This record gives sequence, C-alpha cells and structure tokens, in this order.
Amino acid sequence: MDFSDFQPLEARGSEKITGAALGNEKMISGWFRDASCEPPDWNLLLVVVSQQSVSLSAPGEATTWQVDFYDPANGSQVTGSISVQRAGDRVTVPLPDFRDAIAFKMMAQ
Repeated sequence: MDFSDFQPLEARGSEKITGAALGNEKMISGWFRDASCEPPDWNLLLVVVSQQSVSLSAPGEATTWQVDFYDPANGSQVTGSISVQRAGDRVTVPLPDFRDAIAFKMMAQ
C-alpha cells in the first residue's frame, strides 16, 4: 500500500477495543485490538471480541465504502467484504468477531 498521502483519522470505538486508522479520500486502513492488552504484561483476552464497531472520520465525498477485514498476524482475509455508508462526515464499520486484533482496508466506491 502507498501511504504517501494518508493522514491520521479520528477513530472511535468502545471501551473493549483500541486502535487507529489512516487514510485519504480513496482508501482507509485501520487496525484495532483488545483494549485490555496493555504493557507491561500485554494480556490478551482468551475470548472472542464480538459486537464491536468503529466510527471513523471519512475524508472526501464518497458515500459508499467497501470494507475488507484481515488477520494482522498473517495478513489473511478473515471474512467477505461488506459495504458501509457515510452518515455526515463519518462512517461506522461493524467489526466481525475476532481474537486479539483485526485490521481492515476500506475503498471508496
């Protein structure tokens, strides 16, 4: 991926997850993990993190975004693509169930 014109985006999740997103008007890349995994012990939950979503500031004017989810440990796609819609200047992404962490790539449609 070419990150040359990406900027940090405001990303809001629940208290169960933490992470960040970068992007531009054409593509957004994000990574979120179990919020209880903190130094110095880095304790990961042994359960599946489910029913979480992330609200992102979305640059540009695209109203529809295609989202693909990936396992950051090995880069494999973890589920099929979904489509999400802009509401004002934000896009809300419902995350699939995951363990430890999840990454996603969003493409403006």
